[in-house]
Amino acid sequence: MHGLYTSHWGAYDVPHFIPSFSFLISSMDQTSHSHRPSESEIESQCITSALSYTSSDNGRTWKRTLYGLEASLGVLADGEHGAGFISAGVLISLPTALSRAEFFAYTINALVILRRWMPQFALTCTSPEPDVLSLVYTVPESTDDVFEWAKSITEFQPNACTLHERHAEVDGMFWRARDGRHVSSAIIGPALTDEQDEEAEYFKDWHGFANSMHGGMDGRGGLRMIDEYCAIMNVLLGKEISMAEEQRLDILWVKASLKKQGVRIFGDDDLSAAPLDLDWGPEVAQLAPAACLLAVQNLGIPVEVLNRPKSRETERASTKFIRPSPIRLEDKSLSSKLSSQTCYLGLTEAQTSRLRQACRVRSVRITSFMSALMCISEVEWALASILENPEVIDDEVRHILELYTTAEVVRIERSAMDQRGQLRMTAKHAGREYLEPSCAADTVPFEVSMDLIREAVQLVDSTGKNVFACGSSASTNIVRKNERIVCYASSLGDVEAHMAWSMSEGEQSLWSSRSEEVLASLRRGNLKIKRDGGALWDAVDDLQMRMRNIDASLWGYVNRNIEVQPIVPPLTPTMTSQPFGGQPGLYATSLGDLKEFGIFTRWAKAASQDDSLIIRDVSLSRRMPVALKSYMCWQWDGKMRIRVATGKVEGGKQKDEAYELPQLRRVWQTWIEEAITARVRVEWPESLLMYMKK
Repeated sequence: MHGLYTSHWGAYDVPHFIPSFSFLISSMDQTSHSHRPSESEIESQCITSALSYTSSDNGRTWKRTLYGLEASLGVLADGEHGAGFISAGVLISLPTALSRAEFFAYTINALVILRRWMPQFALTCTSPEPDVLSLVYTVPESTDDVFEWAKSITEFQPNACTLHERHAEVDGMFWRARDGRHVSSAIIGPALTDEQDEEAEYFKDWHGFANSMHGGMDGRGGLRMIDEYCAIMNVLLGKEISMAEEQRLDILWVKASLKKQGVRIFGDDDLSAAPLDLDWGPEVAQLAPAACLLAVQNLGIPVEVLNRPKSRETERASTKFIRPSPIRLEDKSLSSKLSSQTCYLGLTEAQTSRLRQACRVRSVRITSFMSALMCISEVEWALASILENPEVIDDEVRHILELYTTAEVVRIERSAMDQRGQLRMTAKHAGREYLEPSCAADTVPFEVSMDLIREAVQLVDSTGKNVFACGSSASTNIVRKNERIVCYASSLGDVEAHMAWSMSEGEQSLWSSRSEEVLASLRRGNLKIKRDGGALWDAVDDLQMRMRNIDASLWGYVNRNIEVQPIVPPLTPTMTSQPFGGQPGLYATSLGDLKEFGIFTRWAKAASQDDSLIIRDVSLSRRMPVALKSYMCWQWDGKMRIRVATGKVEGGKQKDEAYELPQLRRVWQTWIEEAITARVRVEWPESLLMYMKK
């Protein structure tokens, strides 16, 4: 989308999303006529000004525009009941037990300092023009204003509960992106653990959550905030960590502030050295431009490329398997009944170690395994729901079974990646100062061959025969490609594909020819699911091979932002908008081992010294009151965690209860155990097999 800007030098084509050019016109009028900016220079200045924090009121407020992927996430949250909101929480053990009132006072004061260190936590999101979302930072006039801000974004929940009970409450908190509210909020409360109960007066174990609109703050951004919050709390409670002198003076100021408030303080610091007040305004220098602007600047690419609409490459659409959602697009009355439901699976340290070892010996990444398992579980979950209710055979059941026979792939529509590492590396290479963006999330699509999934998840009759097999092999797969049914027969060490038959006009598909027979077996309760653990690893290999074809570079990230920007829908998206939640689909985020990325490293049990603060558990979730299904995987303290979220219709039809997520959780549990115990399948070269036969 473009608008036309005219000056006394002529007409220039400039981005529609630029909110105002008055500052640019003024600067150009004062420019010597001996150097007239070129069209390219003007366009570059406009884009840079729009995507960087600039002020038009002498430094009182600073604003930039959301662009590309972050804009799409903002629209999703705005129009789809807070869809995509990211919540990150921790269970922390303090070095000293605090009362509820003390912990609240310490948190409010810690947030005051956190705003100086990481001002992106205090951003607001507004819509200054139709179909435009902007992030705004307002410089406080006084420290009293900052205290009011800290109290306004903090919800203190006095009840003691478990981490996941608290997270369920946080998951229901959201707001529209355009409402002018702060991008992030904090939720705190005492933890219910084996060491302390709800009736206690003082608690060492507490919960701390950051809940954010995804377009303004992504998952890793929220975790970084919590990491710094923990550092501040640890020092306030009398423990030493390495920090700059300016930060140490901030801590002294907070301790002096707490003492004035009548709150007990810890440590033997000389509070007479504390500053009389905090200076506000310099923190603006830490506000980073849009991540895609940082990317093109670090790569040395002309900024104008961000204003060059780029159409996505069109490919033949593969037939995808996806379980239908109870969120019916045609039923507009559902809008007020939608909510987000989640399920959680936590592996023990022993299970995590064995799973990583299973991946290591097969030379596959744990992220590839989790992504492939997500696709396989989607298929088995759909089939299992049918087998649990054999008396219900409707159009949806027929649709799922037909897709099972004809689909070519299971597709992860959005698989999230973090680009901070590449931004940091390229900034250093280019000799530029690195500023940490609040959102640097990137998303790419992945697919897994349905051939391999049909091998892993087989539908068999009471005799163990695959009801959709063609041929004598029990491990035969069927898949329709274009207008053919191709049969893949597997054997040890070799996979020979041969044509089963060709479909010409008038001939029936495999599903059409066998549907009544299969449905009759279903009604009699004669069907069950048979698994092939070896095929699971084949699917992992397939996905990992496909991942190599994805451009995960910083230039690929820039391209994806350019592609998304023209198709970001207006701020009133409908439930049918694509790809913003209208259709069923899979959305995956694998953060890996948090300690490997330097997140919370100081607060792990192994790193704790002198009874310092410890993070005992981490919880992450993405709100999804839409047809999309979100998976988040992460590891902390040697234990892997998985949380799934998707939409739910409150008071929906009874058949929608089959869409509840606990059944999906059971599918994941059994497959992970299968993966841990499966033996490594070795495929010997033909020459070696011939030698062994001799």
